[in-house]
Amino acid sequence: MTSSVSGSVPLPQSRAEVASAIQEHLSRLPLILSLLDGLRQPPFPAAGDSELRAGCERAVTAILSTLARLAPSSPSTKSSKEERAIIALIRSHKAHELLDPDQLARLDSFITRLLPT
Repeated sequence: MTSSVSGSVPLPQSRAEVASAIQEHLSRLPLILSLLDGLRQPPFPAAGDSELRAGCERAVTAILSTLARLAPSSPSTKSSKEERAIIALIRSHKAHELLDPDQLARLDSFITRLLPT
């Protein structure tokens, strides 16, 4: 992921490398959204639903902590297909509807910091 000398700031990576790393870390987000969507569908809560919701929240927190450790890329006015897919995922109606607003805001700010324009 990031190259660094012990105790120093991570070296900048190419935009493609950063986008690829972000996409790798976000690979489980569609599954998390699907689980959260399924949990709100039943007419009544089932046993274990609260544990599943808590697990989804912990998974998003883990994603955020890994994104926090990535070094940002250089600014660019061009965006790749990967970058557009990342933005579409975190700004989707489903993400806004199902994720905690604070976590979603942090996720969006990490992406903005990591892929500056």
